[in-house]
Amino acid sequence: MNGRPKTVPHPAIPFSFFAAGLAAIGGAILWPIFQEPSRLALLHLLVVGGYATIAMGALYQFVPVVGMSKLRGAPFAFVHLAFAVAGTCLIVSGFALSRPAFLLAGGELQIGGIVIQVAVLGATLWRGPRAVPARAASFALGWFAAAAVAGSLLADRLQHGLPTGRLVGVHALLGLAGFFGTLIVSVSFRLLRMFERHDLESRTALRGISVGAAAVLAIFFGRAGTIALIAVALLFAGDLIDVVRHRSPAYQRETLLYTIASSAGAVGATIAAFSGWWYGAVVLAAWFFVGCAVAGYIQRIVPFIWWIQRARREGVKHIPTLGRMNQSQLGQAILALWVVAGVWMLAAPLGRGPAFVALAAWIALLAQLSRPFILRR
Repeated sequence: MNGRPKTVPHPAIPFSFFAAGLAAIGGAILWPIFQEPSRLALLHLLVVGGYATIAMGALYQFVPVVGMSKLRGAPFAFVHLAFAVAGTCLIVSGFALSRPAFLLAGGELQIGGIVIQVAVLGATLWRGPRAVPARAASFALGWFAAAAVAGSLLADRLQHGLPTGRLVGVHALLGLAGFFGTLIVSVSFRLLRMFERHDLESRTALRGISVGAAAVLAIFFGRAGTIALIAVALLFAGDLIDVVRHRSPAYQRETLLYTIASSAGAVGATIAAFSGWWYGAVVLAAWFFVGCAVAGYIQRIVPFIWWIQRARREGVKHIPTLGRMNQSQLGQAILALWVVAGVWMLAAPLGRGPAFVALAAWIALLAQLSRPFILRR
């Protein structure tokens, strides 16, 4: 039982990204408790430093495992992580200190990191089977790269005192709708298949294309294109209704609950954007749509990675099951706290109250993620 399957990367790769991302989320939650931060600095610390970093680490695990191919150039993943962390620090500092030069340098580092990951995952999938979820998830990196380029163009215009025009909206759509939308759809169908025993993976390609097309329409046609985003969000919600109708009550329901909360955030964010409520659209997209997916899915991914590692080393009979590694009641409490914090944020922007609730959710999330490492059979 020693060793790992050739398609399973060393856990140090995803776990390093997860640790950096969770630290950034904690920093974003703590910041409003001690002082009033720059909203853009806070948003980028949460979304780029937290969610995106965790997503990148998950892709290093998800793509070779689902794509059934050995991860090529694995050591370069740590170079990517260094670029991502440094880039995030510069971007957040640039917004906090009003230094466009920092923004530009940080964006360039993020682009460099994404180029590394595209090369690594591209080489991984080059000769492997045509696994649609793995390829769709990898395709999402193109959206992240486009968002980073748009952000760098924004920083350059700010540095030279030029108007930004529509670049702000384009940057947000490429990142939140294009990158996270494509990625969440791709990963959701795989996790729902694994933990709800209901297979919707045949819809992955069509849903991913729909998300991308809707994002492009919203970029070029504004409010009219936002209607397409609303339709895609409702379509994804319909997929989840299909899962609810056919799921077995014998399985843990946290994956479905987090996905439903994420889907509700997507619907709410697109409707808020259409109505012109931009603050609400950002909170619903970042905290609910992306945040619920990240907080929920990492509770599945971390135990799964560590279960494989321990099973190969100690044997299946000597380790806890995945169900015990992920405590259901704790997972549901984290989701409840996360939702309460988000609703409070909508009513009290950057208030200490929602920050304290979010802090409780983050601490509970850390406790949940520590269980696979300390739990014994």
